[in-house]
Amino acid sequence: MKIYFPRYHGKPERTEEKTSDVQLTGSETILVVEDEEGLLNLTCSSLEIYHYHVLKAHTPSEAISHCEARKRNIDLLITDVVMPGMNGKELKDRISSLQPGIKILFMSGYSEDIVAHRGILEKGVHFLQKPFTPTSLARKVREVLNS
Repeated sequence: MKIYFPRYHGKPERTEEKTSDVQLTGSETILVVEDEEGLLNLTCSSLEIYHYHVLKAHTPSEAISHCEARKRNIDLLITDVVMPGMNGKELKDRISSLQPGIKILFMSGYSEDIVAHRGILEKGVHFLQKPFTPTSLARKVREVLNS
């Protein structure tokens, strides 16, 4: 079987993300909680490119230990919604009691509507759907920190 496609004679479309005037860098401390090693490393290294101080945790209990041992405030918690042992909402509740005023960004491979429909998160929380690019991550982080 052969499939024939017509040859395209136009210019290729650019798929790069549009840059904005918003400053994406920062110096805040961010705690990232993700049980998938590769995604945890990618997320942390992406944030470090934008000059954030990053703490990483593979499990919710490791994240709680970071907060208990930390003398300075953590500005932002980025957590996966679905993790073994404790979901993102439960982790948010525990971390918020240890770090009052901490801002929260949830991330998931599920859409925000599905996560809200299943009752895991309330509507209107800060949410980033996986997969994401380093730029979209930095843009969302800046938006949450500025809110």
